[in-house]
Amino acid sequence: MPRYYYEDARWPWRPDGVLRKYLRKQTNQRRQRRQTNKPRALDLGMGYGRNALWLAGQGYQVEGWETDRRYLAEARRQARWLRLRLRLRRADFTRTRFTGPYAVIIIANALHQVRRSQALGVLRRARAALAPAGQLFLLVKLTRDRYFQRTKKDPSWAPVPGERNTLRRLRPPGPPKFWRGRQRKRRWVLSILTPTEIKRALRGLRVRRYRELVLRSDWDEPRPVTHCLAELVAERPKPKV
Repeated sequence: MPRYYYEDARWPWRPDGVLRKYLRKQTNQRRQRRQTNKPRALDLGMGYGRNALWLAGQGYQVEGWETDRRYLAEARRQARWLRLRLRLRRADFTRTRFTGPYAVIIIANALHQVRRSQALGVLRRARAALAPAGQLFLLVKLTRDRYFQRTKKDPSWAPVPGERNTLRRLRPPGPPKFWRGRQRKRRWVLSILTPTEIKRALRGLRVRRYRELVLRSDWDEPRPVTHCLAELVAERPKPKV
């Protein structure tokens, strides 16, 4: 069973394997044709930028959004070291508009930190922002996620009124053991989606890959946590001539 990369006690810069699988061939084709134009890519909730940095190294014009200053600082530092150009933005992707067209959009393990209605809205906007033949890469928690089901029984969490499958924390938690920055005062939200909701929000896109997987996390020891997620790759069809 796979583990989360952040548990390696160092900054791992490996991109998601599904990115390499679906985009490396396109990158090689552009290089063979000596195309100078750089396709646009958007990474929402990019964390410390492992996917964004890989895309920049493959010749994409990358725009990365993140709310955590610590992650943005790590991404900038690594981009300078690799001599890559990234356009980084400290912004909340549920409130700030992003406009396409983008050849690639990535939303990896970020939507569970916002309300369900906001997550579905982001998916619809991402669908609209894709260029023809553009691809969306998505990693998102599902309703049978064991961590979410366990959290529902925690008295420090409560359902959000008017929202399905969305919880909010009543008391601020202590920082996890891997946290190295200052503790921020923020509202903690946890939400999940169903496979039907995901596919409905992306209606009109061609699903190239969909699989459900389980990731194991040990940072919450002595009670290991498993997370049930969906990995999806969808493409906007080219207009018919």
